[in-house]
Amino acid sequence: MKHSTSLLIFLIAVFYIQAQTPQLWGVKSFGGSGVGQGNIFRINGDGTGYTEIHPCAGFVGLADCNSPVGNIVPASSSLIYGMSGASGVNGLGDIFSYHTATRVYTSLFSMDSASGIYPWGTLLLASDNNLYGLTSNGGTFDKGVLFRFDPSSLVYSKLHEFDSITGQFPNSSLVQADNGKIYGVAASGGNNSFGTLFSYDISSSTFTVVHHFSISTGRLPFGKLLKASNGLLYGTTTIGGSTGGGTIFSFNPATNVYTNLHELADGNFPYWGSLAEGAGSILYGTTSQGGANSGGVIFRYNPNTNVYTKLHDFAEATGWKPRGNVTLASDGNLYGATVFGGDDNFGVVYSYHLSTNTYSVLHHGSIAQGGWCNNELIEFDAIVNIEPIFQQDLISVHPNPSNGFITVKLQDAVHQDVLLSVMNGMGQTVDAIKLNSNREEIRLHYPPGIYILTFIQNDKRWTRKVVVG
Repeated sequence: MKHSTSLLIFLIAVFYIQAQTPQLWGVKSFGGSGVGQGNIFRINGDGTGYTEIHPCAGFVGLADCNSPVGNIVPASSSLIYGMSGASGVNGLGDIFSYHTATRVYTSLFSMDSASGIYPWGTLLLASDNNLYGLTSNGGTFDKGVLFRFDPSSLVYSKLHEFDSITGQFPNSSLVQADNGKIYGVAASGGNNSFGTLFSYDISSSTFTVVHHFSISTGRLPFGKLLKASNGLLYGTTTIGGSTGGGTIFSFNPATNVYTNLHELADGNFPYWGSLAEGAGSILYGTTSQGGANSGGVIFRYNPNTNVYTKLHDFAEATGWKPRGNVTLASDGNLYGATVFGGDDNFGVVYSYHLSTNTYSVLHHGSIAQGGWCNNELIEFDAIVNIEPIFQQDLISVHPNPSNGFITVKLQDAVHQDVLLSVMNGMGQTVDAIKLNSNREEIRLHYPPGIYILTFIQNDKRWTRKVVVG
């Protein structure tokens, strides 16, 4: 009995430890098992379970990702959104969705010079259920745009076209503050030509420049602002300040007050990254240069005491020159990725244990498995289908696009006991239909958009995309 009790305690302990291991997702912009255009991947926090979720295979005119940028945005446990920098029918960037349960990738909107091109940040899923993002070029002045995309109607709207006065070339991501407004940064332009911090009020459709960056307080802002627990926004500039190596700053959305908090020296040039907040309002971040090996550092900054502490010097053998921020996961450890270094110089995925001050390489990038991770990782527990998707030619759906009526034909081998599940662009199941014969006339009485048809028979499944006009 004693041994049984000990075994039970051991099994519970093992389960608890495994339950605490975070699942991390990210994107790589190069390599992978497709045609070398990057991938969407996941990895466990202990370094196990590296999986290429979706290899990118996009070329101009081909509706698959090509050099994905930023990171994915979970909308549900089985639906994510993202952007690629060179996808779409024009090869100038697109917005996509990916259903992890059905493994269906859908290009939702292809960018062009008028709508904005070359997105570089991560989409924001805002409180109004719309996606907001930035392109670094395109628009009337070819200096980038701020846009909104409605995933339910597939409507893309330009909200602001950047220029030399309001800021230009935003290579960053957006964040929604407690006041409901969206905030972001543009890398250059503005009164001093060194970038701007701006807001967009989604309730009044009002764009406002709230700060003009300068040499003395930091310039060339990249990356994403952090919305902290105290309501302030924190960010970094790539260069500027008295050291010239960049700054850490705060912005108060309630008072529009910008404060230069710290000028970086031991570790400098934070690039495309943002800060992560830990207990006691402590901030964590990375730089792409400086440190003992000139390859950047992981740092901690306490805004309450203005104390900066270098935690780790990146090195070429174990990953260096990160361009994304660190992620503080649910297990209390920091995770991130570097662009370069590692076994094949395609970057690494790493962890940093704050309790032991231990840096570990979890995964080395390669041509075969993808490399050049330019942004942060996110913690995401997804429903992922690991079973093979069965042959699509066993099922035909016509016409596609459809005016709302389709004909489904099933081969004799699959027509018995098949359930048709219909999901909309938001990942919501809108219908479930039992098919009774190998030829069914079905009315799709839904709003216009892209729908995922999943045909389920026991442990098998087939998927189709259909456009309802």
